[in-house]
Amino acid sequence: MRTANIIEKDDFVEIINHLKEIDDYQEGLNNYLSKNGAEGYIYQPDNKVSVLILLKVMFDDEDDVISWFCCQSEYGKKGSDEYLTDDSGRPVDLSTPELLYDYLVR
Repeated sequence: MRTANIIEKDDFVEIINHLKEIDDYQEGLNNYLSKNGAEGYIYQPDNKVSVLILLKVMFDDEDDVISWFCCQSEYGKKGSDEYLTDDSGRPVDLSTPELLYDYLVR
């Protein structure tokens, strides 16, 4: 992986945590509306896709690990056992944004 355009770990973690806050807010809002009899789903536009694309380019993330972490693993809640293994076949722990960053810059 290239390292010329890598951002600092603290900045990366802050960005990922901000994306999670947005997702949590949208989910909470829709859960509230659903519990109170509102039908449908409110989609609030955000820049999540753009941010994920930018991070993918910055980290040369050809395997879309960042997108997988944010979307499929729900920011590390679902683990990575099935998704990533190291050279010896053991699962890679990507349960936090910090561990994701360390994996990306290895």
